Amino acid sequence: MASIQAPSAPSFNLNPTLGPFVIAQDISAVLLSSLTIQIYLYLRRAPKDWRPLTILVILVWALELAGYVAGARFIYNFSITNFGDVEALVFDTPGGLSSTLWPSAVSVALTESFYLIHIRQLAPRRFWVTGLTLLGLLVTWIRCAGWLFLAVRVRNLDSFESPLSIMKIELAAGMLMEILIPLVMGILFWRNRKSATIMFEDLEQDGPLKWLEIVLRWIVQTGALARHVVAQLT
Repeated sequence: MASIQAPSAPSFNLNPTLGPFVIAQDISAVLLSSLTIQIYLYLRRAPKDWRPLTILVILVWALELAGYVAGARFIYNFSITNFGDVEALVFDTPGGLSSTLWPSAVSVALTESFYLIHIRQLAPRRFWVTGLTLLGLLVTWIRCAGWLFLAVRVRNLDSFESPLSIMKIELAAGMLMEILIPLVMGILFWRNRKSATIMFEDLEQDGPLKWLEIVLRWIVQTGALARHVVAQLT
């Protein structure tokens, strides 16, 4: 009589998610260092700049730091504190992922809004330029709302598959904005260098750091998007 084998329990494996997350966290450390240097140079070179602008720059840095700390804490809990404890991982992992999403979502939205507003100031006074700027701001903050929505939904692992399409749209829109904003900035610098603000002059002098940040972030987003697309196709 053939022996009857009990059905195997479904595997609980977050390694495919944790691996890219660790790589992204390492890159975030480099980007945070770059951002810290840029802000330090900005505060030294423009100590009397418009106060709300200075507060905004510091707020973006604080949000980036908070996002990095939350990500580092998540990795530490996953790999050390709760290692081998499936029950703890099930309860703690969603909250850890959620805490890393919302600071990054808000900081990216604030940063892109800052660049879009300054691009509007440097660009010719045309109605269509204002319209495109408003459209860019709308897309930026809709993306922010989408990431905040995902930050809430990720707390429930059973329901996280449903908004996966939203994540793909978020990543695709993020890549588009990361390409368009530097492209428009470069064109405006080339056409009207003398009218650049102090902040943009600093960014231009620190160009390698800024372009490195943009390129690395684009690579991370592209890799994440490609991974989800391949997973769906296979």
